Amino acid sequence: MIRKGRSERTIESYRDHVERIFVEWLDSPLQELGLDPAKVVTKHDDITKENGPYIANGSMRTLRAIYNYARKSNKSLPADNPVSAIDWNGEQRRDTGMGTSDLKGWFAELAALDDSSGRAVSRRSPQSRTRQFQPGRSACSFTERSPLSCQNWGS
Repeated sequence: MIRKGRSERTIESYRDHVERIFVEWLDSPLQELGLDPAKVVTKHDDITKENGPYIANGSMRTLRAIYNYARKSNKSLPADNPVSAIDWNGEQRRDTGMGTSDLKGWFAELAALDDSSGRAVSRRSPQSRTRQFQPGRSACSFTERSPLSCQNWGS
């Protein structure tokens, strides 16, 4: 998986799913699951009750990837991935992005940073700050009148 560029977190997540969630299946051939998708459906329901919907869905994505990978080199496995039989749990998208209400504080913190990186800093007035990172790249300013204005410099 490292060769394919998978992150350490992805690899650790797969390992956790296999060694903790699917531990009772480690000695079972994938052929069994392929021929009896109801086992996978039951397991998904059990994981949902014991560990929650996100872990259940994540572990099933891991199982789906394992089955698909094994199917490439073992054509005797049933063509239909047994994970396709499950009803996925609903998941809410995480809200970790910065909203427009966060920008003023973010720009204030950015302006307060010591500029030891050698980037050009232009200070026009207390109400307006512009950071020009590199020629040809965007520079943005935050002002009380205009929440955010960006323009390309040097292009």
